Amino acid sequence: MNPSDRQMIESLFAGSGEMPARMRALDWSATQLGPVEQWPQTLRTSVRIVLDSACAMAICWGPDFTYLYNDGYMPLIGIKHPAALGRPCREVFPEALHIVDILYDGIVRERKARFLVDLPSPVNRGNYLEDGYFTSSISPLPDDSGNTGGILATVIETTERVLEDRRRRLLSDLASRTAGARSEDEVWRVTAETLGEGRLSVPFAFLYEYLPPEQQAHLAGASVETDEALRPPVIDCRSENLWRLDPALAKEG
Repeated sequence: MNPSDRQMIESLFAGSGEMPARMRALDWSATQLGPVEQWPQTLRTSVRIVLDSACAMAICWGPDFTYLYNDGYMPLIGIKHPAALGRPCREVFPEALHIVDILYDGIVRERKARFLVDLPSPVNRGNYLEDGYFTSSISPLPDDSGNTGGILATVIETTERVLEDRRRRLLSDLASRTAGARSEDEVWRVTAETLGEGRLSVPFAFLYEYLPPEQQAHLAGASVETDEALRPPVIDCRSENLWRLDPALAKEG
């Protein structure tokens, strides 16, 4: 590499953050983007904007949506960092291919920006699949010929707020619906039905009534239908049991 190309790379990927350093060190000629000195000027400008931003931003460039992102974006992808840099977006997010293909291809084809609020998306960023929610501004990026060369995404994760709001609504529904119950049996039934309707917040719930004289817990309701082995009709609280209801209950009784 001649000195002018090296100087250009240093200038393009300037910055003290982790991602500028990783971009300077990466052999871009081994990626779909090719050598940095051959990149379109619009891509270089976009990269400079992303690296200078305090917001979580990412670029997906070219037909394979080669992935570039800044320091602010790193927490959003977890263990996928740093291997995601310079790889096709579809390889980075195999768990969300339906969103990548429909959303990103649509933006490139239609050349129209989109603002998406609390978009649900599965994400694997800690060696397990989780539900994520993201508010994103996604815009097409032109290449030097005026065609769409890729997309630019600015993202804010809203997972925690969405889940908290959903759980709060479930608790509110539970309180209001059980308040109208006229018997203990109806309280159990309404509780199970309400929790069954909120399985995104509470995947399953088995409701047990503890009877001190018997030192046993009796199944009073269930939010899902499942094998009896998972929801035994009676649990003896004096010994070890499936759901580990504390034997101290029996002592208290």
